[in-house]
Amino acid sequence: MARPAERDPIFVDQTTLRAVAKTTLSITQPDLRRIGWALGLFAAHRMVYAGVRMGRALDDVLFPGYRDRDPGEPIFIVAAPRSGTTFLHRLMSLDDDFAHFKLYHTILPSVSIIRLIHGLERLDKRVGGPLRWALDKLEGLAFDGWDGIHQLGFSRPEEDEGLFVLTLLSPGLYLLLHELDAAHEAGFVDTLPAPVRERLARYYRDSVQRIFEAEQSDGQLLDKSVLMAGRLETMRTAFPQARFVHLVRHPYKSIPSFVSMFRAAWAAVSPSLPEDGAPSRRLAMLAIDYYKRMHRARSELGPGKMTTIRFDDLVSAPEATLERIYAWLDRPLTDDVRRRVREELARADKHTSSHSYSLEQYGLSKGFIAHELREVFDTYGFEP
Repeated sequence: MARPAERDPIFVDQTTLRAVAKTTLSITQPDLRRIGWALGLFAAHRMVYAGVRMGRALDDVLFPGYRDRDPGEPIFIVAAPRSGTTFLHRLMSLDDDFAHFKLYHTILPSVSIIRLIHGLERLDKRVGGPLRWALDKLEGLAFDGWDGIHQLGFSRPEEDEGLFVLTLLSPGLYLLLHELDAAHEAGFVDTLPAPVRERLARYYRDSVQRIFEAEQSDGQLLDKSVLMAGRLETMRTAFPQARFVHLVRHPYKSIPSFVSMFRAAWAAVSPSLPEDGAPSRRLAMLAIDYYKRMHRARSELGPGKMTTIRFDDLVSAPEATLERIYAWLDRPLTDDVRRRVREELARADKHTSSHSYSLEQYGLSKGFIAHELREVFDTYGFEP
């Protein structure tokens, strides 16, 4: 079904929403728990959407200067899922010359709302922190299932996926409901009609400008995304000067880790789903498609726009890897940033992930993955 170019100030993809509603609310195979989750997510989306829309309307009156904000030449850290983007992003975010998103920025991309949050934070500190206490409890409830997999918090540095959740063109949103068809379509927006892509690009750039205005940021945007493979061209429409740091990890490690990550959510939504069932294998295929798209992007963009870093190099020699990235960016790695990085690495050495998985438990095999990703294996010399 063709998607019309939306005229709302926030682009919302209604076509995928209708398709998901049709399958999730099916009367032939009803799943009451899944229906409950879907309705809850939809209700939360509508409330957040209404609030953000109101906030953005106020922005145009109170903070029109956001339109003049220039995020510079954005740096996007990209990869197939579970390939070290969080680690690299955390290290590079220690450099004050970069500006990064926090989770609440991407959920509430409005100057007015973010400034209101800042005001509430200052007030909360004066009265002993009851709001901070309540927020900590809420984070515990909302993100408890991700412990040991991916640390989440409303004020933590985070990727930009929240911006796409508002548009309903986030594969992560549909993966929570194991809606794999919708996730694949939302995950490859570059294949959608041009008016949709252009609308999404305008919304994205506009949102970044609002966040920069709210934070009074003059830094260079540093973002990370493991779901950008299917929207690379759309992002380049938003920011033609963008450059990409591409991380690559052995697929035998990253793909089952990605499946395991969403299995944690499925345990709450549909606990009866077998680990080695079709949804797990289809989720693995989405990761494989992301690998293929990122591999093509290397030759399409060229070394001036994209540099590739091996996950193993990042983990074994993080400071040396940062030096390579900074040299590619033609910027110095200052002594102050080095000091911060070393302190962060010392803290990180004390943390051991509890995230464990195997290919076989999800119905996958090395032979299948190696066959699907033959060019990737050959390019990087991965052991099949």
